[in-house]
Amino acid sequence: MTRKSTDEELMKSLQCGDSSALVEIYSRHATKIWTYIKKRVPRDNVEDLFQDTFVRIVEKKDTWNNQPLVLWVYVLLR
Repeated sequence: MTRKSTDEELMKSLQCGDSSALVEIYSRHATKIWTYIKKRVPRDNVEDLFQDTFVRIVEKKDTWNNQPLVLWVYVLLR
């Protein structure tokens, strides 16, 4: 049986340039992030902000410092 990587391991992999880590982060957290955004912005902006969030995760990956991943993403959305 293969062990799943933790969010922390995935972020460290992403920081080292492993783009497959982003695929797994998306798979795990897309629904939570979508729901979070949908509750906070006008309907017309949800899809764009959702897509921008994953771009920002890549752009800001080096600012992540072992904090819980989803909470860090929510801070990026502010």
